[in-house]
Amino acid sequence: MNKEELESITFPIVEIFNSIQGEGFFAGRKAIFIRLSGCNLSCPWCDTDHSPKMGNLSIKEIADKVEELSKEPKLIVFTGGEPTIHKNFHFLVWAMKLKFKDAPPDIAIETNGTNPLVLYRLREMKVVDLITVSPKDNSLEDNICDSLMVADEVKVVLSKDAKPEIYEPYLIKQFHHHTAFIQPCSEDFPPVLEFLEKHPGWRISVQIQKILKVF
Repeated sequence: MNKEELESITFPIVEIFNSIQGEGFFAGRKAIFIRLSGCNLSCPWCDTDHSPKMGNLSIKEIADKVEELSKEPKLIVFTGGEPTIHKNFHFLVWAMKLKFKDAPPDIAIETNGTNPLVLYRLREMKVVDLITVSPKDNSLEDNICDSLMVADEVKVVLSKDAKPEIYEPYLIKQFHHHTAFIQPCSEDFPPVLEFLEKHPGWRISVQIQKILKVF
């Protein structure tokens, strides 16, 4: 891909904002979030606005927006929607590492795990520091299992129909590093505490940003 082709790539962006990472291994850290529009799933409990409010932005425009928020970001989180559905997403992630190469930030990606080839490519490029896979609908399809194998952490929302225990055979690495997270649905904590009694290998993930009222 030549320079002109690279500059022509755009991504639908919902928002780019400063906040606190409220979940998982990086919880409590200041972060810049890049929320991409669009998702390939329709989870009934999802309350995310997927409309591209900022429009279609080029890689340079996205990088410039990040730099406006921080000259030396320490943590950049790609989220959605589902960021991996976008063609050439790996170029966007690579560009963030390149933009801030003098003080490289940690790069995290939050994904539903439906596109493992994208995750493996990012890992091979050495441009991602934390891959969070949050499988949905109790799916154990091959693509989800492949994504769990490359994931640094897994996060499952404990809705009334969720069965997080089905993923346990694939979470050896996450259990070893204590990065298998169970998260309450709609701040309903009792079912999570009950789940942990039976499945102590998991950790509870509380959404700190909601407690702090920082979104």
